[in-house]
This record gives sequence, C-alpha cells and structure tokens, in this order.
Amino acid sequence: MWTIRTLLTRMSRATRMQLPLFSVDQANASFDSVSNQGAKDCSPCGSARLSQLRLCVLGSGSGGNSAVVCQGASALVIDLGLGPMTTARRLVAAGMNLQAIQAVCLTHLDQDHFRPTWVATLLRSQIPIYLHRWHIHDLASHAEGKRLQKAGLVHLIDEEPFEPVDGYSVQAIRLPHDRKGTCGYRVVTSGGALGYATDLGHVPKQLINAFTGVDLLAIESNYDEQMQVQSGRPAFLKRRIMGRAGHLSNDQSFIAVREILDRGLASSLQHIVLLHRSNQCNHPSIVRHVFEEDPRLLGRITLAEQREITPWICVDPNGSGHHEQLNLKF
Repeated sequence: MWTIRTLLTRMSRATRMQLPLFSVDQANASFDSVSNQGAKDCSPCGSARLSQLRLCVLGSGSGGNSAVVCQGASALVIDLGLGPMTTARRLVAAGMNLQAIQAVCLTHLDQDHFRPTWVATLLRSQIPIYLHRWHIHDLASHAEGKRLQKAGLVHLIDEEPFEPVDGYSVQAIRLPHDRKGTCGYRVVTSGGALGYATDLGHVPKQLINAFTGVDLLAIESNYDEQMQVQSGRPAFLKRRIMGRAGHLSNDQSFIAVREILDRGLASSLQHIVLLHRSNQCNHPSIVRHVFEEDPRLLGRITLAEQREITPWICVDPNGSGHHEQLNLKF
C-alpha cells in the first residue's frame, strides 16, 4: 500500500506518463479566453452519431458543479453551480450556447449546485427547473426562489420517472447528504442511459439498482481518506465529509463502480466520469492508484475538473466507446 508521501513524490514524474486508465476523446481545453472560433465541435462523437447520448461536465468541485446531457439538438443541464457568464463561456467552448438548454435538473440547493444569480436568466429564457419536493421549502424561503415558483418554472419531482425534455426519461434517486439529502439521476434516451450521482455520504442499494446497466456513469470520487485525516481541516468538517451523509471517498466510489460492473454486463458500461474531486484532499495520481486495481476500468475513466470542461463523452451504439490515452497534467 502506497503512503501519501510515496504517491506525492512520484507526481513530478507523472507529467511524462501516459495513463491508459484515463480515457477521453480529446484533451481537456482551457477556457480562460473563449471565443466561437476556438470552440470545441459540439459533435465530437461524429455527426452520424448525434442521435447517441453524450455528456460534457462543465465544471465539478466545491467551486461549482454543472453538466450538460445531449441527444441530437436537445440539451438537459444537471445543476447550475457555475454562474451564467461562466456557464455561457464553457458552453461556447463545448460548441453550444445557453439557448440550447431546454430544462435543468437540480441535485440539491447548495450554492455549488445552484447559484441564485441564475434566476434572472431562467426567467428571461423561461427555462424550467426540476427539483425534488424535499427541497421546495428551501427554495421557497428565498425571494429569488419564489420568483421562479410564481413564474411556473419549478416542477416538483419524486421517485417516479418524468420527462423534462422530449425523449428523455429521468428518474430521481434519493441520496444521503447533509440535512436534506440530494438526488442522483438516471437519464434514459433512445441513444443510451446515464447514471449521475454526486454529494453522497455512502452508496445505498437503490443507487446500485438504478445504475446497473447504464452506458455512462458519472459518480463522485471526492477525497482520499488518509489525506483527509491528515489535513489541517477542522475536526467537525472532517467528520461531516467522511460521515454517512457527507461525500464519497475514492475507495467508496471504486467499490460502487465495481458493484455496478459486477451486476451488469461489463461491456455495457462504456465510460465512467469521476466527479467533485477535492483539490485539498485528493489527487489524480491517488485516484489512478485506486481505480487501476480493476483491469476492466482501463481506458474508461475521465476525471472531471473544476476549471476545465471535459470533452464530449459519447455512448457508442456498438458498445466500443473511445479509448484514447490521456496525459494528465499535475
């Protein structure tokens, strides 16, 4: 078992390594200065495959979370934890714009998942948001939330499937996180199935059941337990993060991914996206060390970043996926 000291001393050499565990369609792009001319192709999976489900994580971490799910020209956004201006720039970098958003599903209302600065844009563009009924009192307690309710843009959901965008069947899964919990989502279209879960303290059986058989899995891998314990964070914060209503560690995430693989056809799970990685208590090298223990994951993993969008991650109708190697930069 590697110690943190051993892992971190190896990081300076990692920039020269190709890590076949991690797979993306193209290198992550910087969007500090984004223009339409420099935008990524909206259909990197190939124009002939626009009918297939695809995912782009616009940002993931304590500074803000948002992801866009597409099939054809239809776009569903999960969480609005980045401001409208930042989101617009990152959508342009992905070859899209705000006008493509047809609906938003919120996991919960922490500010890194829903920023009140979005309210004016939602009202102006008449974009509906879907929110589990557990969180409606929190939304209604804010004047901005009341404006969305008054405009008829808030749609309350429960565990029954709903259709926020034509052709998208979505089911919410209640997950443990802090006082009110959060929602994972299973999104099914004619082009594939996505499981999306972040901000959960442990993995309940209903999540494994819901995500078995998906083509694309996005799941939290927040912290390394040893780094968390040895960090200078206050004890109460460590207890919260590592508790059963906190966040998933690398090991917990890995166990969940393996169980989903074990229960379904291994070939059906083409891509795994790891979300919400802590900058203070985690590192790509440590994540790699954990997930490379299962050879079935080689070439399937993408690490979502706080300040960079992922490439479009596309479901392959033939089940092959895209397995190009990625040079991780430390």
